[in-house]
Amino acid sequence: MHEGTAKEVVRGHEMSGVVEKVGPGVRSWGAGDRVAVEPLVSCNACQACLEGRRQLCPALSIMGVHQDGGFSRALVVPEYALLRLPDSVSDRSGALVEPVAVAVHALRRAGLFSSPQRGGRVLIAGLGSVGLMLVAVSAFLGLRSVSVVGRHAYQREAAQKIAQHYNMHLRPFQSISSAAIEEKADIAFEAIGGKSSVLNDIIAGCIKPGGKIVCLGVFEPGKVHVDPLDLLVKSITLIGSNCYDHYEEPSDFEVAMKVVQAEGSFLEEVFVTHVV
Repeated sequence: MHEGTAKEVVRGHEMSGVVEKVGPGVRSWGAGDRVAVEPLVSCNACQACLEGRRQLCPALSIMGVHQDGGFSRALVVPEYALLRLPDSVSDRSGALVEPVAVAVHALRRAGLFSSPQRGGRVLIAGLGSVGLMLVAVSAFLGLRSVSVVGRHAYQREAAQKIAQHYNMHLRPFQSISSAAIEEKADIAFEAIGGKSSVLNDIIAGCIKPGGKIVCLGVFEPGKVHVDPLDLLVKSITLIGSNCYDHYEEPSDFEVAMKVVQAEGSFLEEVFVTHVV
């Protein structure tokens, strides 16, 4: 559950579906169209929205977090929130477009999207769904080597499965302290959040001077404190990566759809564990 999710809200922000009917003035969609749903509902009028950065809208509401989401029987969604599913993409794979887009956005923020081989040594801390998706999309884009930190053996095994599929060299670790023994990273992704001290541990022992840290983990307010002096002395760039956007073309969601179209069956095998 995301921090701040209302108890009465129907969960589910990663979803695909079928258009049942359309409202007045809708011309791009019709009944029966299969779609992936981008769950960000914004004002569509502020500067952030006009720039294609809906995730930064002051009035942002996320389906499945702030309002009913994908486990509802039906949803009313804005026309702009839909992306057409190709015939080759299953409904299950369509639900993976959203988390793939999260990884795409983070890799873009890190500067790895267009030139993955120029990233140097990369560390991914946290192997939940977001961290594992970072491993998968990094490998898909051509990153050939990455270190990962996952607390549980099954997480590290899933990362190994992804790495083997893409012939990527993977260095798995159970803790940040063990990863710190290795050569320090040029770019690190923090995908744990919560009350974790991992961000400070990365700054202290896992990142090179001049390196970048991309934060995707959702931290509990007030629980983690970073000393700005550490960032200053080491010239570390700390980058937030919130959801995805349409600032660049193609958009993060459009790129994610291409990834799913190419690798949907494999991603289902890794990420879909239960069907209800």
